[in-house]
Amino acid sequence: MNINLKTAAVALGVAGVLAGTVARADDDGPWEVRLRAVYLSPANKSDAIPALAVPADDIHVNSKWLPDLDFEYFFTPNWSSELILTYPQSQTVTVEKSALGGPTDIGTFKHLPPILTAKYNFNPAGDFRPYLGVGVNLTLISNVNLAVPTAKPIPLSLDSTSVGPAAQAGFDFRIAEHWFLNADVKWAMIRSDVKFDGTKLTQARIDPLLYGVGIGYRFGGAAAPAPMPAAKPMPAPTPPPAPAPAPVAAPQPPAPPAPAVAPPVRQEVVLKGVNFETASAKLKPESTRILDGVATTIVQCHCSRVDIRGYTDSVGKPAYNQELSERRAAAVKEYLEGHGVSAGILTAAGLGEENPVASNKTAAGRAENRRVTVEFSEPVSH
Repeated sequence: MNINLKTAAVALGVAGVLAGTVARADDDGPWEVRLRAVYLSPANKSDAIPALAVPADDIHVNSKWLPDLDFEYFFTPNWSSELILTYPQSQTVTVEKSALGGPTDIGTFKHLPPILTAKYNFNPAGDFRPYLGVGVNLTLISNVNLAVPTAKPIPLSLDSTSVGPAAQAGFDFRIAEHWFLNADVKWAMIRSDVKFDGTKLTQARIDPLLYGVGIGYRFGGAAAPAPMPAAKPMPAPTPPPAPAPAPVAAPQPPAPPAPAVAPPVRQEVVLKGVNFETASAKLKPESTRILDGVATTIVQCHCSRVDIRGYTDSVGKPAYNQELSERRAAAVKEYLEGHGVSAGILTAAGLGEENPVASNKTAAGRAENRRVTVEFSEPVSH
């Protein structure tokens, strides 16, 4: 029996199952961009201005809807950073009560309030992905056109910048591959001194809540490699015809023993197209067709042992990656056992970040390193 040929035939059979299957990264990519509609609701707190008979908290900045564009980068499945942007927004300032009566519009100003936060994502592999974030906002104030509307208007000014903390809470909900519905609420500390001729009259504490709803797109995962050409299983060698009976001859001395046959070369095959949810051992639906074919091939080859190994890239902590690789290898083993493969010939092991096949410095390389493989021992002799 040519054991090497049979082992090669098994490997080629599995390669045939995998042929034409597109390999994918096990996540949606490290980047997400969102477009939201945001309702700005200022707190409108301020000190009283006795000289103008303006009570405390009577200087109001209008509420309004505004567009919000943000970019998020995921350093790990759980940790990310988000930059929230818009274009300069025009706001109207109203004094509710004063010596002139009220309410009275006293003018407008523009502000540009970018916010940068660090976020923790609680369920990065699920469809529902809640998060919390804290950070800082830098508000730039420009085009100030404020004045007390007396017979001779008294011009007022605002500070040109405001720096303060920010916080947010919200969630993404997957509605399609790469696409998410987003709802979010943020708070930012925005404050500015109201001045006349360089003298502070009061401090406007705008401190708005921003309620947002919109759509997000996750991208930046590894590009899929080209499909492998289909490979046909190698046919078993045809036994030679039986020789004609030899004439009876005189007894000969016994022949020396035949040299030992070298053990077969074991072959490790990458299960391309077998993918998992991000940071999870849950198989994606498209993986089942691949594993069904692998199970059929193993059953037909009469292999004595099949070793399943899981690998990860180097993103995240090594201990976490080791545990994740073990769970993914075990998930493939469990699937094969449930589809006709004898549990006695299957083993599962996780090797974490070990034995990378490509660079972990690129998204494409990391996608190649996130893999599950099978290795076949020789078929059972009959």
